[in-house]
Amino acid sequence: MKTIHAKSKWFFMASLIAFLPLFSMEKPVIWGVKVSPYVRKVMVAMELKGISYDLHETLPSKLLSILNQEIPTEFAQASPLGKIPAYQEGNFSLADSSVIIAYLEKTHPQHALFPKNPKQYAKALWLEKYADTFLSETIHNKIFVESVVKPHVLKMQSNQELIQQAIDKELPVIFNYLEQTLKDNGDKFLVGNRMTLADIAIGVHFVSLKMSGITVNKKVWPVLAEYVDRILEQPAFKKVLA
Repeated sequence: MKTIHAKSKWFFMASLIAFLPLFSMEKPVIWGVKVSPYVRKVMVAMELKGISYDLHETLPSKLLSILNQEIPTEFAQASPLGKIPAYQEGNFSLADSSVIIAYLEKTHPQHALFPKNPKQYAKALWLEKYADTFLSETIHNKIFVESVVKPHVLKMQSNQELIQQAIDKELPVIFNYLEQTLKDNGDKFLVGNRMTLADIAIGVHFVSLKMSGITVNKKVWPVLAEYVDRILEQPAFKKVLA
């Protein structure tokens, strides 16, 4: 009986030691502000995966310098380029939303953000890239920054001509492409039959459009308009946008 008891005690202690890091681990920190689509992208991904985190609000280093505000030391260490978001987990840190999410996919495989099917996986990667480049240039840089950030944060004059050109000439191209992509995939999601990183990366830019006072015309792009409404009502999005 003593032998059995000793083995049981050893097993209990070994199990406790194995699980101890899970109980003592500090919550990871996200550096940034929710008005950034890239910060929202990481936050929505973490909400979808059920990962607890703390948001430490900071603007990019470039904007902090313009506003004569101090750059947090830990943020500067976590983000060598001074961009947001940055991710900090104890002494470990990462910058760039795509890199952060790739790391989280490895450490927290629950609710995978990429499909297993190779073609769908590649499509999700492409749509994330499309969102981070083409959508970002049009929606974030030309519309959101000009109509929201410059006048309300930086107290600078907006370039109304640039905004209008983006709305009239560039948004329709984006909307046409996404409308057709949704139709090709069965209307509900951009890739596969559930929400993936493609939906998150695209969806966060429509939050920026909404904040800029722009919505999708339901008569011209009915599938896209319904999709945007539905995606932004997903629990992960709603929690981040609350």
